[in-house]
Amino acid sequence: MRSRAPLIAVVLTVLLAALVVLVWGRSMFSSVAAVSQSELEQEVAGRYTPGASGEGVTASCDGDLESEVDATQDCAVQVGADVARVHVVVDRVDGTDVRFTSTPYLSAADVAEAIRKSLGSGFQVDTIECAGELQGVEGSRTTCTYTPPASGREVEAEVTEVDGLMINFDFQETS
Repeated sequence: MRSRAPLIAVVLTVLLAALVVLVWGRSMFSSVAAVSQSELEQEVAGRYTPGASGEGVTASCDGDLESEVDATQDCAVQVGADVARVHVVVDRVDGTDVRFTSTPYLSAADVAEAIRKSLGSGFQVDTIECAGELQGVEGSRTTCTYTPPASGREVEAEVTEVDGLMINFDFQETS
């Protein structure tokens, strides 16, 4: 009776070689390098217009942007003395072309501070906290809770307009 061991060894060797070629080929031909931090900063800064008095636009990002759909990176964009934060999200990767969007946002703390300032000095607030950041997309919302001396109240902030990095929003009391 003939042994099947040599045949099994050949089949296993062929399968292992095919797997190596498949994995190596995939990594060699379908992987796109990340967008470098410096390239990302240049691209993001170029998406926003200089200030009214001609101030330049610069961006500072937290790192490279991976070349995968839905990969994210945060950047600070400065126009003159004003700084805004933007989220960068990869929408599409086509060969070496990585397409992304950059959306300005206000942190929860920035929204709370803007509401506090809007209330004015005639309205006493002990604390104000917002549930989350406010995306620079019309209709985006976040809920904030403020505590006057007597009891807690809620307000809802809603983005009404976005012009470049400027996010305008209104708020109204909900409770």
